[in-house]
Amino acid sequence: MAAHVLRLRAALLVGAFREPGRTIPRAVGFLALVIGTAVTASRALALPSLPDGFAATALVLSAAGLVLSFAIAPALTATVDPLDPRRFRTLGAAPDPLAAVLLLASLVSVPTWLLLVYEVVATIVWTQLGASAGSAIAGAVLHLLACVLVARVVMALRAALGGQGRPADAAGVFVVALVVASVPATIASAAVWSPGAARALGRVAGLIAALVPGTALPAGEASGSGSVGLAVAIGIVVVAALAVAWVALVRRLLTTIEHPVVARGGAGLGWFALLPRTATGAIAARSLVYGLRDSRYLANLLVIPVAGILPVIPLLVAGVPIEVAALVPVPLMALFYGWLPHNDLAYDASAVWLHIASGVRGVADRAGRLAPVVLISVPVLAVATALSILVSGRGDALMPVVGVTAALLLSGFGLSSIASVVAPYAVARPGDGPFQQPQRTDSTGAWSQALVLLGALAASAPTVWLAWLAIADRQVESVAVLWTGLGSGAAVLLIGIGIGAAVFDVRGTRIMEFAGAT
Repeated sequence: MAAHVLRLRAALLVGAFREPGRTIPRAVGFLALVIGTAVTASRALALPSLPDGFAATALVLSAAGLVLSFAIAPALTATVDPLDPRRFRTLGAAPDPLAAVLLLASLVSVPTWLLLVYEVVATIVWTQLGASAGSAIAGAVLHLLACVLVARVVMALRAALGGQGRPADAAGVFVVALVVASVPATIASAAVWSPGAARALGRVAGLIAALVPGTALPAGEASGSGSVGLAVAIGIVVVAALAVAWVALVRRLLTTIEHPVVARGGAGLGWFALLPRTATGAIAARSLVYGLRDSRYLANLLVIPVAGILPVIPLLVAGVPIEVAALVPVPLMALFYGWLPHNDLAYDASAVWLHIASGVRGVADRAGRLAPVVLISVPVLAVATALSILVSGRGDALMPVVGVTAALLLSGFGLSSIASVVAPYAVARPGDGPFQQPQRTDSTGAWSQALVLLGALAASAPTVWLAWLAIADRQVESVAVLWTGLGSGAAVLLIGIGIGAAVFDVRGTRIMEFAGAT
């Protein structure tokens, strides 16, 4: 049966290139993927030339990012799993051998092949850093098993909980996750890291290595540490626990019959099936369905990256060094993304009555409405941050930039959660052009926009000041800037959602009047 399943898995991969109308695009995409993988691998092989042991730090962070990517990608894509154990119910296969066969068949996939390339490169780099070949290979095997098992477990959990997937190819999403996970290695091989940043990230990597299977043993040998036995045991226990969970889930899926799901035209529930079945999850799903189909909202989301990059041009013309100018776009984009939901209620006025009529709490409304902008802003800012650091060549600015970005984004979300319910103003009606503006009879829109922007800047001012000191004079540790930004931003976000929720609960009638008038 194992050989038959492997042949079927290989046939599915080859058949993807034979689908009418998609042969050439997928072939070009596969070729681009091969070239990108080769370039990334060549850059990663240059890691041992970095000073202060930062090569080991980059490998540990990349390994952790890969495990996280294999855990998150299956949960976010909601794709149909071709290796779903429920497909083999009619064959009468025993659960334990079937679990082993499906795990083996998981190796025949594009994401796993890319992971194999990473493991080979990581093994070579670890040996160059001083680890023995045996420990490097053992670490690679443990890490590979951890990534594959965590993806299998997440997919099985989604199936056991009744998640409904949609027919799609998850390879593209996995590829994006792997590319994002390779960012630390790319940054490390291109940027010049300060000793302070290297030491700070080294401490973080030391904590992560003890939790990520396959990294503690080669990292311990490379650094000359003798206390790696416990960390190695933890990695083995984690892999064993994932394997036990996978077998248990296969047994459950083979012996449990789900309630049939009836959907017209084969359509699933989409975001409503993917997000939690709570008031916040339902509002988030509805906001995603509406927001990602509304040209008014999409135009605002997509224009922000352009608005963040444009100010760089006059800065360069004025003689500002590229090392400084390249760090400007990401905080600007974070500021605008945080400001964007300040009038979300007006854009969604045609459906806000659903929330009020159903009696949901204001917290659910305030938190759920942030879902579309969070879904777009977080990956955009993550990629923009990596590109900004690469262009500037200031690797020591990574944590300060992330701290400032987090402070501006989260503070903006918190203040927007208040402004959107306290001072909503008229916007273009659904179906109108994204840049069409209605007639207004008051100045509510002007002062609410200004207050949110100025408030986010004021709340982030301490983080911006510390970031400037860390980048310009290195008088402040980069880690302090990061935690200051995350802490202040999270505080403003929680306070803003709390105040906005209280106002929403009190002003339900006024909100309904506004919705009916727009």
